[in-house]
Amino acid sequence: MEEVSGRYKFTPPDGNLEYDIMPLKTEQVSNLMEWIKAFSVKDLQASGYSEPSMSPAPIAKYVQSAATYTVMATDQQNKKWGIMYIAYKLPDNAIRLGKVIWAPGAQGTSLNTATRHFAGLMKQETQKSPVNAAVSNAGVQHPVTTKSNSPRLPSPTTAPGKGLSAGDIAGMALHSETGIGVGGMVLIVWRPYLLLKNGMMYQNPDVSPYDLDVAKSKEQEPEKWGTWKINGKIITVNRGSKNGLPGKPEEWKSGWWTWATPATPNEKLNASYNSLTGGGNTAMGGGSITVSSTDITFNNSGQFTYESTGGGSYNGSGANVTAYSSKNKAGNYKLDGYCIELNYNNGNTTRQSFYFFSNDKKVFGIATRAYIQSEKTK
Repeated sequence: MEEVSGRYKFTPPDGNLEYDIMPLKTEQVSNLMEWIKAFSVKDLQASGYSEPSMSPAPIAKYVQSAATYTVMATDQQNKKWGIMYIAYKLPDNAIRLGKVIWAPGAQGTSLNTATRHFAGLMKQETQKSPVNAAVSNAGVQHPVTTKSNSPRLPSPTTAPGKGLSAGDIAGMALHSETGIGVGGMVLIVWRPYLLLKNGMMYQNPDVSPYDLDVAKSKEQEPEKWGTWKINGKIITVNRGSKNGLPGKPEEWKSGWWTWATPATPNEKLNASYNSLTGGGNTAMGGGSITVSSTDITFNNSGQFTYESTGGGSYNGSGANVTAYSSKNKAGNYKLDGYCIELNYNNGNTTRQSFYFFSNDKKVFGIATRAYIQSEKTK
């Protein structure tokens, strides 16, 4: 910890994160979120960072009574950083502001520690006065989120292998974007985009591209279709929209995207992999958390076991002979290009998009969910 003129700066030993707590600000603010957005623009410019990147788009959200605004920016040495501003009002309407800066992929425990510390400070400062903490947010306009009761329909498919051909596909690109993880933590994630040789782009593919009914997909889910072109190491994309019109051009610069690696025909794996997702608000001191965990184990004989849990953590990895004989949770697998086919022992078959994150093949994606090799099999 270092203190300069009432500003406290915390840095972990690895140097990949910085956490600042600013002196109290006494400005009269009616909309805390708009204030924090305006502050971020001035602060980034004063600190020598580039304009906030629109790709991935900034994330503005309320967690408990704190406003959080997360952006991606580039410093003067062309290094990328994730930057999160957090602010809350005290009962006397003074504003406490925090800022966390981290290198993408290095947020981990240190980012969790920083946000929990700020949540503790918020609880301490807003409860010093007998005035209810809610008063400190008087006049703040909280965004309203509405949820549809209708589940999203799956992407339309043809008969297996009658969709896109391998020759139609230029590759699968993984783009660095922000997302929300377990407990409400802001994370950097890599979203998959299927790039076709005809210049079309299909984002977040869930089904096998070789089974995708392209014509029906463009009709039923036009927002998933866009265009792309590459110039050197920069990809320019136009995302689609629900009305079928293209959005504004976005530039994916080097370091913000990478090519995924397809599987070789009938490739075999021999390891366990885990994927953990969820939501909630415990990252900012709340009491709500949801966890969804899946474990999948492959052997080099072409067999797999699959386990999915919800509502808590899951530590399983590895599989014995009995596990592979389960009718509903095991069977045989087949990898080929950007497709994984799971043939369950009960007769059911699923085919989804598949891709490795890199040539070392320790991380792969099924649809939009990433799986990392378990510690026991590394």
